[in-house]
Amino acid sequence: MSKRKKFFLKLKEFFKLYWLKLLSAFITGLLITILYLSLNTKHDSWILPIYYSDGFFIAGVIVFCLGMFSVVNLFGGFDVFSYLFTREKTNYGARVSLYEYSEIKKEKRKLKKLNFLSYFINASFFIILGLICFALI
Repeated sequence: MSKRKKFFLKLKEFFKLYWLKLLSAFITGLLITILYLSLNTKHDSWILPIYYSDGFFIAGVIVFCLGMFSVVNLFGGFDVFSYLFTREKTNYGARVSLYEYSEIKKEKRKLKKLNFLSYFINASFFIILGLICFALI
């Protein structure tokens, strides 16, 4: 099998696994852009491309930051905070230790290694749209 065919098979598998996260990140960026356009009422913000450029760029940056939070979560950066709200118990009835909890979470995260890519794909899409609108000015 050629490298190109393997790449497209992996890409197809990625879109099949993470289609919901891709869609939700896209809708989030779209809602941020629409919110920016509707809140900017000084001028005709629905007509001028400068406002679309700003809205798409802000949406791209926010979705990129969500992707960075997802990367931090992938490496266990938020395990301490999620441990505070856990109710998991051991077989003896005692609460699971932080180390055991982080090991359990690490095993669960192995299945979702590319979880953050959907945010970065959508962020790059919105930033490119923002740059295109900026070029139209």
